[in-house]
Amino acid sequence: MTKTVRDSTKQARLGELSDRIEAELRRLGLWLEHPPPEATVLAGGAFGLGTVAFDTWLQVVFVNRLRQVAAGTFDLPRSSSVGAQAVREWDGDPIGRDTLLGLIQQVDDLLS
Repeated sequence: MTKTVRDSTKQARLGELSDRIEAELRRLGLWLEHPPPEATVLAGGAFGLGTVAFDTWLQVVFVNRLRQVAAGTFDLPRSSSVGAQAVREWDGDPIGRDTLLGLIQQVDDLLS
């Protein structure tokens, strides 16, 4: 299998995962209908934590980047550690984000 075919498979899978992550954020009531602009989120530094909640960063940056990678308009990352950040952010969180965490970890695994 050539690198291009493997990358195409990863891109398609990342597109699917972005849709599932959005659906789970919506199910949890965390999806914002009017999120802040990407520039505002990115100005907050790593994971947007200086300006927004991690959940908002997931919506505005992570899901959008996954979709851009799937569309071929953003380079395929060489790795991802979003799952580790999610574990730190949600430690002790009562709303049950196990499914969301699992989806994010699938992204990390795919890019490892």
